[in-house]
Amino acid sequence: MITEYALGMRYEELLARSAYFKRYLHSILPLLGRQERGHHAQVYIRDLLTEGGRKTPAAIAKRWPDGNVQAL
Repeated sequence: MITEYALGMRYEELLARSAYFKRYLHSILPLLGRQERGHHAQVYIRDLLTEGGRKTPAAIAKRWPDGNVQAL
C-alpha cells in the first residue's frame, strides 16, 4: 500500500475523501468514451494524487495492482 506523502496527501487520506474523488471521476469519465478507459483513468488519477514518484505509465502500473501499462 502506498503511504508516502505527495503534495500533502497519503493514500489513506484519499480513501477518506473517496466520496469527493468518486464525484470528481463521475463528472469526467463520460468524456473518455468507453468504460475500460474510465477504469484506467481512475488508476492514473489516483496515482497523480498520492504517489510522489515518476508518473510514467510503467511506474504507475508497478505501484498499483490494477495498473496495466498498455492501457495507461
